[in-house]
Formats: sequence, structure tokens, C-alpha cells
Amino acid sequence: MNIKYLILSVFILTSIVAYGQEAPPKVTIVQPHNGATFNGEQVTIVYEVSGTEPKSAKIFVDDRAQQLLTEVTTGENSATVDVPQKDCKISVVVQNAHGASEPAAVNLKRNEQIFKPSLYVLAVGISNYDNPDLRLRYPAKDASDFAQALIRQAGQLYESVDVKLFTDRRATAENIHDGLDWLQKQTTSRDIAMLFMAGHGINNNVGDFYYLPVGADMERLSATCVSYRDIKATIDAVAGKMLVFMDACHSGNVLGGNQQRAAMVSQAVNDLTNADNGAVVFTSSTGRQFSLENSEWNNGAFTKALVEGLNGKADLFGLEVITVKTLEAYVANRVKELTGGQQAPTTIVPGSVPDFPLAIVNVNIEISNSVININDNTKSPVRRPPVYLAVYAGMSGYGSVSIADVKGTPGILRAEAAFFLNQRIAAGLVFNTLKCEIDSDGDKIKETVTFLGPALYGRFGSDRLFFIAGAGGGMLKWKIATDKINNDVGAYQNNTDNTSAGCFVSAGANYMLTPNLGIGLNIQSVLGAITDENNVKRSPAAPGCTLGINFMF
Repeated sequence: MNIKYLILSVFILTSIVAYGQEAPPKVTIVQPHNGATFNGEQVTIVYEVSGTEPKSAKIFVDDRAQQLLTEVTTGENSATVDVPQKDCKISVVVQNAHGASEPAAVNLKRNEQIFKPSLYVLAVGISNYDNPDLRLRYPAKDASDFAQALIRQAGQLYESVDVKLFTDRRATAENIHDGLDWLQKQTTSRDIAMLFMAGHGINNNVGDFYYLPVGADMERLSATCVSYRDIKATIDAVAGKMLVFMDACHSGNVLGGNQQRAAMVSQAVNDLTNADNGAVVFTSSTGRQFSLENSEWNNGAFTKALVEGLNGKADLFGLEVITVKTLEAYVANRVKELTGGQQAPTTIVPGSVPDFPLAIVNVNIEISNSVININDNTKSPVRRPPVYLAVYAGMSGYGSVSIADVKGTPGILRAEAAFFLNQRIAAGLVFNTLKCEIDSDGDKIKETVTFLGPALYGRFGSDRLFFIAGAGGGMLKWKIATDKINNDVGAYQNNTDNTSAGCFVSAGANYMLTPNLGIGLNIQSVLGAITDENNVKRSPAAPGCTLGINFMF
């Protein structure tokens, strides 16, 4: 019996060994462990094989075969695997002559740092053109408001926001061309570039579109302006995503309109969107419409809608993100609402460009200066209220005596200086003096009436032709020198020198020959109450008409 049991045991052990030698191999992944994190585009795995004569190993990423390795040995092996930009699963299956192993798998988590893009913005807006016929109210403010809306995204959606802002006097053709070069050179393939242009544009006689810088010469467009071909060249060269916001227009005065902007021509827009990299182009209106601006909005309608959208109102689905598509939809509806359907903005997105985020909502506006760079080449884009200086001379009546007694024409001289607190109201100082000679009962009398005091002014009209009215109160000085012919004194004597309170009023029209020099025609009067040498109360008045020159700075 013992021999029988011994033989049976040997048989069983032999069978077990033989089965083990003929079984498929086993595999385990040694590194990385399950749940490990990884960076980069590749991961090296170490796997251990047991069993007889392994012939090959197959590597799977997310259950899709990636590599077939034919040099596999019993023990430890390694392989470098390409991994996606997300969490993934890596599996290994080893095969020998008897079959394939059970798969060994690990789940890995991507822990790569998120690289935010940088945003580069070139914003140009011109309200105060050198040519008074081209002046508008809000393009300079439009450019500033657009830039400020994007600065809020610094350190949030964007790693940094770098802005070049050119408005009014800074928006020269040279600066704009330099800005386009800067935009092209700074933007890398992972960044976003934005170009915003507000102001005037015009087509030449062959239909080419030009943006008008501050010193544009309408007779020398190609030499003094920015061609859409210059803009297209920049778009062609920008490596990253590119967006163009165009509110450039024809002159309302040139076209017989008032405070209107006309859209960029369709061919130019199509050329921009067909650039090699493809730009997303937002335009303020269609080619047959004017773009409107209104003091109630304190912007052009297009920029008003853009800024509102970027600041959160274009978050149409409550996802706290503004994308190209949601901004397009909001701007289109909002502009139609503001203008009563008179203006319909357009957006063209190249087919190769997918929807992508432009801004996030509820951002923290306490932003570190380290992530913002605003070019210092420009000051406040809202045009600085001008200093107003004027000198007038003319003739005047004189209300204290009969006009029949006045010899010759009384002369009047007025000088005033004021600073405009806004575009309509100014505060300043006025000096007014009148001199005349009077015959009174054979006596020759020279009288001088002088007024000095503060005044307030109101201005109405355009930048080129405007009406201005002023009023003020101050000191009135009345001086009389008499030559008593009957007494043969032979010289003028000072008989009266009175000072009292007085008032001043004026109204007139001014025409600016250049942005800084103009001419004006005014009517005015100085009123007061004084007592002469005979203790008689008199009320001298100096109504008059004057011509003069004025300066605006």
C-alpha cells in the first residue's frame, strides 16, 4: 500500500510540474503603481514576467493596442509608452507558446501644470482727428473700455494681459504700424492676439479700405493711412489665435451724416478671415449700414455691447465662460436692441477655427500688476477738455451818457481764459476794458471802464464751429479824466476814480481754422453802479461787438 501511495504522489507532482511548464505566462506591473500621477507625453513602465519562454508583450493605452514588443524575458522588462493629455489606463499582456497572460493594468492620473495662454491686445481709437470734419465723440473711449474689460482676465483665463493702447494724438500711422509689428512678434502659437480699431475708415477709388490715423490726409491715403493689407499681413504672421474687432468707418461729415460710422467693406473682411491662420472678425455693422454712437450709451453701440458681453452678459448658458459664439450672439442681439434695428453687427469665423473661450465670469478684479502690462505711450483716452484762451477787440456803445456826446467810436478790449470742466461747461477769468472821449458842456472827458472777474461759459456745437456764452461777476472800476477847456487848464485831471461790483455777459460764435486756432465774433456788455464826483449815481454800461482770435489746447 505504501508503494502504491508513493507512486500516486509522484504522478501527481509530475503532472503539476508539467502543467506549469505548459501554462501561459503571468505578468505584473511593478512601476508605476496604480493611481500614480504623471507629466509629459511619455511614461516608462516596468513589468515582471513569470512563466516559460515568453515570446512577446503587447502594451495597451485605454484598451487600445499601442506597442508590440518581441524581446521579452522572464523577470523584469521595461517599455516607454506614449500617453494622452488626460488620465489614462495602461495594460500589459504577455504571450508564450501556450497562450496569453491575464492583462496587468494600472490607472494613471495626469498631473501636468496647466499652461495658460497670454493675451496681447492692440487697441486703437481716435475721436479728436486733426481734420475737424472727421471728429467723433467716443472711439477713443471705446478703445480704452475694450482694453479695460480684457485686463480683468489677467491671471484668470490668461497668464498675462499685455496691452498697447493708442488713442487720439498717439494714434499716428507710425505707432499703429509699430503696434501691428509688436502684435505679430509677441504672440506665440499658444497665445491669443486681439486687434481693436475704432474711428474712421474710407475706401479709395479702387475700393481698397484704409483706416484713418489721427493725422490722415484724405488726398494721400496710401502715404498717411493704414491699409487693410497691412492688417492682413499681421494676421498672416500671427502664430496664435487672432481676433479682430473693427469699428472703423467713413466720416459722417464727408458722407453728409452726423456722428455715424460706416462698416468695413465686405471684401476686406473676407480677406482677413481667409488669412493663413484665419482670424475671427467682429465688425460693427454690415457694409451698407452706419455704426452709431450715442451719449446715452457713452460709447458706440458696438463697443457698448462688446464690453457688456466680456464683463459677463454673454454668459448665455450660466457656465461662467464667454466664448466666441456666445459673444457673437450677445453682441448681435444687444446692438439691434440699442439701435432699434438700425445696425446689425457681423461676425465671421473661419471654418477651421473651433469655438474657444475669451473670458471667464466672476473674476477677481484685485489683479497683481505683474500680470498686466499697459503701454505707457498714451494717457487717458477720453479727450482732455481744452484750455480756451481768447483776445477780442471792437467797438462799444456807452450807456452812462448820451451817444451824441461821444466823440469817435469807443474802443473795447477783452481777454479771457477758461478751462473746460467737460465738453460743454468751462470756468475762467475775464478782463474787459472800454475807453471813450466825451464832450460835456465844453469840457473834454476821457472815461475808462474796466471789469475783472471770474466767469462761467457754456459751449454748444461741433468742434469746428461752436457757440459760446459767458457770464460773471467781479470788480468794476470807473475812471474819469477831465480837460476843462473853459478854464484853460490845458491838461487832463483825474476827477473820479470809483470801484464797485459789476457784472459781465457775452455771447458769440467761434470757428476753428485749425484744431488750436480760431476766430470769433461776440457781443457783450459790462454793467455796474457807481457815484461820480458830483455824488450822482450812474450806471455805466458797455454793450459792444468784438472780433478776435481764440486758442484751444
